[in-house]
Amino acid sequence: VVLLMAILSTVFNIVSPKIMGKATTKLFEDLMLKFQHVPGAAVDFNYILHILYILAGLYIASAFFGYLQQYIMASVAQKTVYDMRQDINLKLSRLPLKFFDARTHGDILSRVTNDIDNIATTLQQSLTQ
Repeated sequence: VVLLMAILSTVFNIVSPKIMGKATTKLFEDLMLKFQHVPGAAVDFNYILHILYILAGLYIASAFFGYLQQYIMASVAQKTVYDMRQDINLKLSRLPLKFFDARTHGDILSRVTNDIDNIATTLQQSLTQ
């Protein structure tokens, strides 16, 4: 699902400049006809406005799919991190006391916290890029 959202967001971002090119080309052609004093030549603002509406829709769709992708990945990452923290808590509660005596309290907390935070960051950012 997330991959589909990323693809849709990217496709809409890629198509948008091509659509903008149509509006620019039409405006340029109409202006050239006007400068050449062709009778009845005028800029077709209705056509350009129609293209701009399509362009706005594409950018809104791209932003929506990008947001949805990030939202889903954040949810997945948070759920995964939550499950991992629970598993680590269960593992730490089953370890013998000599394990804790051999290591400093800060070292254990630092490893658990930093490693899981690194995994969460990787899940949220790297997988969607």
